Amino acid sequence: MKEKEIFVSQLQVGLFIKLNLPWISHPFMFNSFKIKSEEQIATIKSLGIEKVLYIPEKSDVEPLSRVKEKKSASVEKGGNKSKVIKKNMQKKLVKVKQLKSIKDSLASTQKIYASKLKQLNNSFRLLLGKDERGLNIIHEIVRDGLDLILSKSNLVIHLVSEGNMDAEEYSHAMNVMILSLLIGKELGIEEKKMEHLGIGALCHDIGKLKIEKKYWRKSVDKMTTLEKDLVRLHPKYGLELLNSVMPCHKDICDIVYQHHERFLGGGFPEGLRGETINQLSRIVSIANIYDRLCNSYDVEKRFCPFDALQCVLKEYYFVIDLKLFDVMAKVLGIYPPGTIVKLNNGMIGKVLTIRLKNLFRPCLMIYDPDIPKKEAALFDLMEYPDLRIVSSVNLKDLNVKIARYLEATNRVNYSIDSLDN
Repeated sequence: MKEKEIFVSQLQVGLFIKLNLPWISHPFMFNSFKIKSEEQIATIKSLGIEKVLYIPEKSDVEPLSRVKEKKSASVEKGGNKSKVIKKNMQKKLVKVKQLKSIKDSLASTQKIYASKLKQLNNSFRLLLGKDERGLNIIHEIVRDGLDLILSKSNLVIHLVSEGNMDAEEYSHAMNVMILSLLIGKELGIEEKKMEHLGIGALCHDIGKLKIEKKYWRKSVDKMTTLEKDLVRLHPKYGLELLNSVMPCHKDICDIVYQHHERFLGGGFPEGLRGETINQLSRIVSIANIYDRLCNSYDVEKRFCPFDALQCVLKEYYFVIDLKLFDVMAKVLGIYPPGTIVKLNNGMIGKVLTIRLKNLFRPCLMIYDPDIPKKEAALFDLMEYPDLRIVSSVNLKDLNVKIARYLEATNRVNYSIDSLDN
């Protein structure tokens, strides 16, 4: 996009400009923006800069012709100048305070999530030892999530990090549980079945714990026939493991055993099809496929969540129940957490939090080369009615510098919270 340098005396309402200043040194929330008022022009002039960059494609008007003029009273008088800056810096500080509360909320959610992963790790270890306390822990994790989902209305989904590559299987199980429960809530599934859904989702891959990791981490297209046959035993192993600890409800057993069956047939281990596959298994199947696309063991093959949704529909239509896919797409919206997006002001960001009641106004982490990565700016689109997402950005099309800043290829993990008090 072509940028042109102009003098501040040429500014007028309707111009889209870019300030070549550090973010912290001016009172505007963005370095790039469209001028909305004469007050903004006065503020820019009060910054003591001679020139700004102007972007013709995004502007409604042309710059004014340059004329030599006396400084306006608001700029000429030191007292008035400082008042203009102070007034606008105060507005910015209010926004910064709001954004700090979002950061604090995300940090709190991150701690809770890390604790849940440790619990899940412990539960799987106990189950491998045929200790029923492992199932008790799983019940507790599911109950906590279910109580939140069923009792609160203003739900949000946060993007979180497991912070440890060894935890990737546990975070996968958590993702599948959260997505499955959200789909179940949208379908109006009764509470007891929702509990079965959550337990089955957490345990769906537990049979893999009886198979060497080097096999099930391997890409299917690089597996030998014997390796594929071995990995395909994990539903059977999972069912055997659960029942050796404690007889489980049929719904839970079906999820563990059937989550690789295909809606149009040809899946494993039984080759079931259509509604002969338990509905809860069909829900977990969709959540499982989506999460594996987002979080492939091979970083180069990971999909942005937006693209993962498209891929599930285009490449796995014969595997999934399309009616249930529509429900998941409705829950996650167009831009699920983890999606890299472009805003109408040209900025690039990553979706961190979505509100299930207002999916188009998420909270974003914004790429800004003038702000250190550790202090990356967060912006809640609810607070900026003039800003909107115009498109997602494919990971392959993303500038390497931006990708690193936004940690675009990091695993996509979800945690649920509520805005209710």
